[in-house]
Amino acid sequence: LRIEGIPQLGFASGACNNNGGKMDVWGFNGIGLTGCSMWSAGDIIGLAANIDLGKIAVAKNGDWSSSGCGVVFDSEKIKHGVYPCLSASDFEVRYNMDGQTRGEFSYGPPPANLWTGMSWEAPISEEALHSD
Repeated sequence: LRIEGIPQLGFASGACNNNGGKMDVWGFNGIGLTGCSMWSAGDIIGLAANIDLGKIAVAKNGDWSSSGCGVVFDSEKIKHGVYPCLSASDFEVRYNMDGQTRGEFSYGPPPANLWTGMSWEAPISEEALHSD
């Protein structure tokens, strides 16, 4: 990761269409997400979605705990399935979606106990995402 702009990484519902359909997005940038450490050039950011529980977690350099970020989103809508997404400008990123095409993953998946508790005090709830 080389940061000059602000990269937005996360997951989307995929329910977007050319007729103005709405897509749900659960994204983060490593700069302003409360409770997470900031990202720096060279960091390896891990993303994980637990579809069964409706949760999304983030790791920084293999750390799935609260200091890396941990569980950041909890939503019933995640249970319907999500797709990885990326949006930004003025940065470079290398991605690895399958652990094979671009080599093995640098770090492992989140531990099972990550999903049973909350990594930090307040993961972002469905209500917070859609409050005006």
